[in-house]
Amino acid sequence: MKTNYKIVTLSVALLAAFSSCNKDFLETNPQNSTSVEEAIVDVNGMRAAIYGSYSLMQSDFYYGRSFVFYPDVMSDNVYISSKNSGRYEKNDQYAIRANDAYARDTWNQIYRVIANSNVILDKSKSVIAISTDSIERRQIIGEAYALRALAYHDLVRLYAQPYNFTADASHWGVPLFTKAVYEKGSVANLGRSSVKEVYVQIAKDLDSAINNLPERLRAKGANLDAKYKGRLNLFGAKALKARVALYMGDYATAVSLATEVINKKSLYTLLLNDKYVSDFKLNNNTETIFEVVNTNIDNMGTNSLVHFYNQSGYGDALASDDLYNAYAKTDVRRSFMQKGTRKDGETNASLVIKYTSTSTRDESMKVMRLAEMYLIRAEANIKLGNDALALADISVIAKRGDKDAVDIVVPLEGLMGTLLAERRKEFPFEGHRLFDLNRNGFNFTKFRTGGETINVTYPNQRVILPIPQSELDANPSIRSQQNPGYGGL
Repeated sequence: MKTNYKIVTLSVALLAAFSSCNKDFLETNPQNSTSVEEAIVDVNGMRAAIYGSYSLMQSDFYYGRSFVFYPDVMSDNVYISSKNSGRYEKNDQYAIRANDAYARDTWNQIYRVIANSNVILDKSKSVIAISTDSIERRQIIGEAYALRALAYHDLVRLYAQPYNFTADASHWGVPLFTKAVYEKGSVANLGRSSVKEVYVQIAKDLDSAINNLPERLRAKGANLDAKYKGRLNLFGAKALKARVALYMGDYATAVSLATEVINKKSLYTLLLNDKYVSDFKLNNNTETIFEVVNTNIDNMGTNSLVHFYNQSGYGDALASDDLYNAYAKTDVRRSFMQKGTRKDGETNASLVIKYTSTSTRDESMKVMRLAEMYLIRAEANIKLGNDALALADISVIAKRGDKDAVDIVVPLEGLMGTLLAERRKEFPFEGHRLFDLNRNGFNFTKFRTGGETINVTYPNQRVILPIPQSELDANPSIRSQQNPGYGGL
């Protein structure tokens, strides 16, 4: 992704962004910005805009750091060291307030991605492609739908309780903003839609994405490598819909779509046990379905997730001993951590070394991997009563991680406990754990430095982020719709 694409489409996002974002966001006017009307008049403009959307996802407020970090630090996986730079301490303490800067910046950044998608979809209606461009035009439309779906799913997981929190999913979700807006004066204030309404829109967008996306992506009139994972293709959209269906409780659809992706062996295969740790870091590895690409030129620098975890960077975030001890000694996945001393901090700590490129910072953030499809299918099959099928899929992932693993014995907490334990071991530091626990209504212990703990029981209002105070101040329609537990803060 080239920087000039980011500049062009950032201005698009700023003009189209919805009025609830703070004034600084609305009034930013980057140098060399291009007006919306000039930016998207043909397929070349659409291409630049979709590249810009992917670039916006790199932000440290989104997949560059914060969004990936929240579900680990707010669960039982990660805590902030006693020696720290002051980042994410309130998340670690369960003491977030409505004026929290990280909650605000993540909210704004995800809506920027949504705003970009809205503009692309709107402007694409007037783009008449010549025959050689028509395939790419349709593909970009599909990508815009898929990215909007992903962004809304990320928002609703962070700022709203899970789908099954109420019997009919009628509890508050997030504002649904699906129309392109080009002038600040014409932006509407929107209240929060219900979680059900948000998920209906996500599913609708994914159906549109699937109807438009090819298996093999096209760029600048030529086909990309079929195994390129930096943009969403047909099977990326199907994998995302499998995830969304699981969260919605549509278990038959989750099983069906996860199976389609698993069976697409020409595109995706599990990394082998002896290559798992080394090849995980590679861009376009065989297991990745979709990743947010970083390069040695285009990355978040010291604001990146790798810099935050690694001891040669900030090194603020440490793995809990509870997580470290969850692995057998023969499990290669434990190699993403090592015991050591935090400089001027904890001794015999579990240091995170999953991300190591602190000089080049060119490790991509894995958004979806094939292992998730196996465990989505397993979880859905448990809910459908197909325990033997679920156990088979869990075993595939468990034995890939630990080739000496014996057959799984279901513990007293049942097969769901086994499934969640395996998901925990498979996806640490990738942004899943809190969502997994909350989706399934599990209690957990939040570990902090010095042996301090916080017991977190389900349901709990503090496992989701507050609606940003700047949003409440700017948007009368949402002012009375703050998440419970954050009022008056």
